[in-house]
Amino acid sequence: MGASFGGIAGGMFAAMQTFVSPESFVLNESVMVLAMVVLGGMGNIWGVIAGAMLLSFVPELLRYTVEPAQMALFGKLLVDPEVLRMLVFGLALVLTMRFRPAGLWPETRHRREMSENRA
Repeated sequence: MGASFGGIAGGMFAAMQTFVSPESFVLNESVMVLAMVVLGGMGNIWGVIAGAMLLSFVPELLRYTVEPAQMALFGKLLVDPEVLRMLVFGLALVLTMRFRPAGLWPETRHRREMSENRA
């Protein structure tokens, strides 16, 4: 199933881009997709969707709120929104691995396995 969806998504990506090269797929994007799965919860499609939404919308929210707030408070840009995005991204992963190692919305079997490992 995953390979099927990946193939369909790749075909759609190539059709929309009209050109595909190795430079289209940088390490940062691969890490982001993996983080979406880990943050949301492996084995549960709704968890992965929740992780993708969090890691897609929160950086955009930061982009439109942090820069104007810095300009209003300090008169200049002290921290680039991209740097702040990566800090929040890293913090979210560390907190998830510390407090919810199976993800925010794990599959029932994964949740059970993780609770057995802690006991």
